[in-house]
Amino acid sequence: MKKRTLLLVTGFVLLTSALIAMVERHSQAQTPLPSQSNQSGSGTGDSSTPSDANTVDAQGGQRYLVGPGDVFDVRVFGQSELNSTVEIDDEGNISSLPFLEDPIPAMCRNAKDIQKAIAQAYSRYIKNPRVSVRIKERRSRPPAVVFGAVRAATRIQMVRRVRLHELLVAAGGVTLNASGQIQIVHTDREMCPQDAIDTPDIAEALLNKPVGTSVFDKAAVGEPKQQVAATAYDNSKTGSAFTDGGTTPSAAVNGSKPVKTTPDQALSDIGKIETYEVGDVRTGLGKDDPYIRPGDIVIVTEGEPIYMTGYLNAPREIVMKDNMTLVLAVAMAGGISRTAKSHEVYIYRQVKGKLGPEKLKFDYDAIKNGKQPDVLLQAYDIIDVRPQSSFSPANLRDMFLGITRGAVGGIGTGLPYRVLY
Repeated sequence: MKKRTLLLVTGFVLLTSALIAMVERHSQAQTPLPSQSNQSGSGTGDSSTPSDANTVDAQGGQRYLVGPGDVFDVRVFGQSELNSTVEIDDEGNISSLPFLEDPIPAMCRNAKDIQKAIAQAYSRYIKNPRVSVRIKERRSRPPAVVFGAVRAATRIQMVRRVRLHELLVAAGGVTLNASGQIQIVHTDREMCPQDAIDTPDIAEALLNKPVGTSVFDKAAVGEPKQQVAATAYDNSKTGSAFTDGGTTPSAAVNGSKPVKTTPDQALSDIGKIETYEVGDVRTGLGKDDPYIRPGDIVIVTEGEPIYMTGYLNAPREIVMKDNMTLVLAVAMAGGISRTAKSHEVYIYRQVKGKLGPEKLKFDYDAIKNGKQPDVLLQAYDIIDVRPQSSFSPANLRDMFLGITRGAVGGIGTGLPYRVLY
């Protein structure tokens, strides 16, 4: 009897352990591993995160157009011998896939289109091949550089088209030392013709302003988009889809098809400095908020100093801004002191070719009251506000009030001091 009970207990324990093991195995199968979750989107395109932490819109990788130097991870389901890591060559092709002799064009295509092309190429040897393509490294586009009067000078890797204001946000914004101007230097032209075509700006449309005509806008009047894109691609082979060095589509200039240009015209804007105003960029309009190319150098220029001295409430050095006037500079220095000669404000200005500064005298009261025009300042100007005479009414009044306050404050100081609790 004891042996039978022992066997029953042992069998019950073993059965329970087997059931628990089956439940745990089933739950682990339902929960994806971290590596699997990171690769869940590999069948539809790029799901990798760029190695550079300073990346604008990592989700834009689905729209990323590849170029020479980009590295792919290609996998064929059920055919492990065909799995490989490939790199796009200098001609924009994938030519190192196993058992494929003909190169696959990949230049300016996204991962999904390349995946379909690879599957079609392997369909000659495999029935209904299932292919996944994942971008591992993006090397085709150099990062843009932002420095100067920004809070965090940085290198920005872009996986989609980025406007200037987005780049400034990624750099932490503009500091108070900014002069108000932004300089952009192009180091290379657009790699893909799709990126070189300006698109209508939404902000301009919302403000009921004329929207610049894009090459793709022709599709709205009957010209197929495929034909327009092909025309732009043909132009890119000879130079660029632009007639003015890469800033305006030729279709927007003459209303016709893009005109083929020479490589010298396409490269005419490389190395030149384009200047934009910070205030205009903040409005968000396309003409004042341009697209940034990979490799661009963006310089937020720092303002040169203006020195505020003399009888001001907060004499200090201020930064030169565009259209900086005398009234504005005095306000930034806290205003003129009550005991100062506000009708005699001196500006010491360095004149080119002249030894020593030039002394200029202005009536600040007349300027402030609108009787005289305001004065535009220049960098390195010295604003000097001088005091009134010691016997002026203002100084005599302040001296009398000071004596009175001292006398009143001294009354009772000799009396005993007690504290009541």
